[in-house]
Amino acid sequence: MRGEPNRQIFIEPRVELKGEERVVRPDIVICNANEVICVVELKYAPRGKAATEKDMRSIGAIAADQTIEISLERYLGPPVPSRTYRISSTTLFAWAGVHKGAGQQSDVWTADDKFSNHYFLELHALSKADAEPRLVCNTNAFRRPTGYEAP
Repeated sequence: MRGEPNRQIFIEPRVELKGEERVVRPDIVICNANEVICVVELKYAPRGKAATEKDMRSIGAIAADQTIEISLERYLGPPVPSRTYRISSTTLFAWAGVHKGAGQQSDVWTADDKFSNHYFLELHALSKADAEPRLVCNTNAFRRPTGYEAP
C-alpha cells in the first residue's frame, strides 16, 4: 500500500563489504528501501559459553563500512538481484545469546572506532541448571527492554 514503510529482512545473507573487499554472513539484516536498519548476530549455547569473537568481527566490519551489497545465495525461488544499502549512524548492531556465563558488555563495542557512531544492543539469556534464565542487557541506545537488567 502507498505510504507504508518498505522493509526487507534477510536471513543469513551474503554481505559483500566494499571497504574490506570480503564477504560476511550475519544471521539477520533488516533494511528499509536504502539503508540497513539493524544487523543481528545470534548464539545458542545453553550449556556452554558463547563464542563471540567471529560474530563481533563480522558485524564490526559491517559497521566500519559505508555501503554493503546484499545477495541471497541460499534462496530457492526466482533470482533476486543483489542490492546495495547504506550504513548510517542510526544503524543498530545487535548480538543476542542464550548461554552460560556472564553478561558483561563485550569490549568490542567501545574498544574500536567501528562502533563509535552506531547504537549497539547486547542481550544475554544466562542459563543455569534448574533455574529460569537471567536476562541481561547492555546497550548505548535510549533505554533497555522491559525485564532485562544491567550487569
